[in-house]
Amino acid sequence: MFQAVDYLSGQEWRVAIVTALVCLFVGLAVVSVLQLRMRRQTQVLNAALNNMAQGLVMFDAGQRVVTFNQRYLEIYRLSPDAIKVGCTVRDLLRVRADAGTAIGDAQQYIDNLIKSVAAGKIVSRTVELSDGRSILVVNSPLPDGGWVATHEDVTE
Repeated sequence: MFQAVDYLSGQEWRVAIVTALVCLFVGLAVVSVLQLRMRRQTQVLNAALNNMAQGLVMFDAGQRVVTFNQRYLEIYRLSPDAIKVGCTVRDLLRVRADAGTAIGDAQQYIDNLIKSVAAGKIVSRTVELSDGRSILVVNSPLPDGGWVATHEDVTE
């Protein structure tokens, strides 16, 4: 019922331990290189987004903010900590209402937007803000049910 177990000699143990340590260090090096590449790609993407003339907000299928750029904050005069990744479109519109840059009936806006996104339609409209500025908003559906919204000040 019991099988005899061959024990490793001292030399074999050392080889096994060294091999395991080498594998561990190689694995850690690969992970570090991948993290460095991801960090660099994130920096490049952030640089591109924050140098756009348009404001940008991307939402997932759950109507939550995935990313946004600095220009979006500037257009709607929002502080850098006003919105966070993960907040809902409703939260975002509430923050804009508090800043005085809301767009009327938030629920109706959301309902129409979600209906258009679900139908795969690009929706474009110019929004007049209370301070007299005109903002062109283009909502473009994504295959996963989310959407990208670009915002451009077209007042001039």
